[in-house]
Amino acid sequence: MRTPLITHRRLAASAATALVLLGTATGIWSITPGVGASSHREAPLTSKDPTIDNVDVFAFRSPDAPDTITLAATWIPFEEPGGGPNFYHFDDNARYLIKVDRDGDGREDVTYEWTFRQEIRDPSTFLYNTGPITSLDDPDFNYRQYYTVREITADGSRVLGENLVQPPDNIGPRSTPDYEGLARQAVRDLGGGIREFTGQRDDPFFVDVASIFDLLGLRPFNSAHLIRRGTERGLDTTGGYNVHTTSIQIPRARLVPDCSGDANDKRCVIGVWSTAERRSQIVRGVGTRTGSGDFVQVSRLGNPLVNEVVVDLARKDAFNATPPTGDAVVLDRILDPELARLIAALYPNASAGPAQTADTLFFSMLSAPAAAISVPAPPRNDLVQVFLTGIPGLNQQVNSERTPSEQLRLNTAVAPAAGACQGNSLGVLAGDNAGYPNGRRLEDDVTDIALRVVAGVLVDGFNHSPNNALGDGVNENDLPCLSSFPYMATPHQGYDHIDHHRAGGNPPGLADAAGGTTGGAAQDPDPKKDDDDDDDERKLTEEEKLQRERTNTGGFDDIRTQGNVVGVRCDLGAAIPAQAQGVVPFNRDDVPYALIATGDGIQQVRLLFDTVTQCGSIQEGDYLEVDGVKQTESLFDAESVTILRGGRRVR
Repeated sequence: MRTPLITHRRLAASAATALVLLGTATGIWSITPGVGASSHREAPLTSKDPTIDNVDVFAFRSPDAPDTITLAATWIPFEEPGGGPNFYHFDDNARYLIKVDRDGDGREDVTYEWTFRQEIRDPSTFLYNTGPITSLDDPDFNYRQYYTVREITADGSRVLGENLVQPPDNIGPRSTPDYEGLARQAVRDLGGGIREFTGQRDDPFFVDVASIFDLLGLRPFNSAHLIRRGTERGLDTTGGYNVHTTSIQIPRARLVPDCSGDANDKRCVIGVWSTAERRSQIVRGVGTRTGSGDFVQVSRLGNPLVNEVVVDLARKDAFNATPPTGDAVVLDRILDPELARLIAALYPNASAGPAQTADTLFFSMLSAPAAAISVPAPPRNDLVQVFLTGIPGLNQQVNSERTPSEQLRLNTAVAPAAGACQGNSLGVLAGDNAGYPNGRRLEDDVTDIALRVVAGVLVDGFNHSPNNALGDGVNENDLPCLSSFPYMATPHQGYDHIDHHRAGGNPPGLADAAGGTTGGAAQDPDPKKDDDDDDDERKLTEEEKLQRERTNTGGFDDIRTQGNVVGVRCDLGAAIPAQAQGVVPFNRDDVPYALIATGDGIQQVRLLFDTVTQCGSIQEGDYLEVDGVKQTESLFDAESVTILRGGRRVR
């Protein structure tokens, strides 16, 4: 028998799991309360039931309307844009909810509920639409879904909007020639300062799922993994896929009526999570499916990645059917997280050293003696604060210490730090308190944040490399977000959809021309044509060719201690030193954040944020131009590199 790569102790106890009973030939399914699953196929049951799979939850002060709070949940993971003829819809037999806890007792004080019904105008055709859809009431819009939104409080239930038509999916240029216009028609004012949007969007979550669940692989750290591979950029597994969202924008005073406006006031902090519920019995007939009985919770999500990498398989489904008041059932998984032990076990070749960033970790991995990643020993009370109680002084609630519960907590008194999707992608870890784990914005790189937090960066003595540099190599979404509600990008169109993966975006700190560190679509150079592969064992796919062109990771073993970068030019806003016009010498001792290229042929070049050159420091707002092509990646092959400041080219 093979010895497992990783061994760890058996759990002492597990929560009782729910039972799904298959009825007799009547076709009745009975769903016992306690069944659930969640988000990007994170638990067994909803991986088989995608229409109620809760993908992500977002909660943030609206950057363009700071007196409001935007709450959004996404559903139905990995929607293939061309997935016709029956495109994606919410389930008429389910209800979808976003819940808000005002005081941290683990119980919802305000709930927003969405329910749906379908209408097929012409059932004699197989067509989703019988012509171009140019408006939401277009007669050619054949397969429609209507919905109702309710607000539920202790005072009762109030309908905010009913019989609202959901926009169609983004099919193609013939069917949805002006999709953005259709989506704008579906952004509705519901009165009282409330705005709402429900429909298809680009999946805003960016992550290299494909590598992470290949034994916790992080492509930028491949050479440090127990099973080594060549270092690569991350690939956005969710890139190119769509989701459906239920989004609502609410006046801040409506959600936190007792908030003083002081960021130290715990009454300003809300906890947010979303759930999906189904009827306890589903009756199937010939071409029909109807629900009856009480609604039971079948999906739940608050903080990202909790059910994915914190909760064990034995408890995933039960956890997602449990209200936050019952979260003690997984306390052991947070106090002693399996992920932390796996990081230490699977990355024995990463080196420790002084504090660094993801951009500089290549040096420590290549030049320092190998050492396993060291993580804090249990009990991990720092993780209890992040996931269960809120962080003191940031987003702890009035009662959350007495009633720990897993919620996405947002201090609504913390003002937006930047425009839509222009905040620092590392959120609180980078000093941007408007970002995760204080709520969650679209631009927040929750994967990198979670990896670093689990590795112990909030614990004294552990905020150093490689712990504070861990990441999957995907640092921004594949599409730029909108500047106003609902913020999520236009969904990918089925007709011209090519592939799902793209090489990861800018490392944190390397700014784009607009001055933002994240949130926009990376500008990929056109892949060079490579038809000279007759001698290869097999022909490369177009995606593999693109990845080969854009990765170019060879040469890391040949670190040169001194050399030249050819053709560096800077705009310092003043007279440019003469030496900056030509070849600029570097010395590795003075420039620890640059992998040096020499002038004798094409070598690897790595110019990073805060890199010091003889013509100044690379600053926020600068970007690189390589051989005349703007770069949004910081690793590339080049004969000529130009540093551009504020979009102005200096000759």
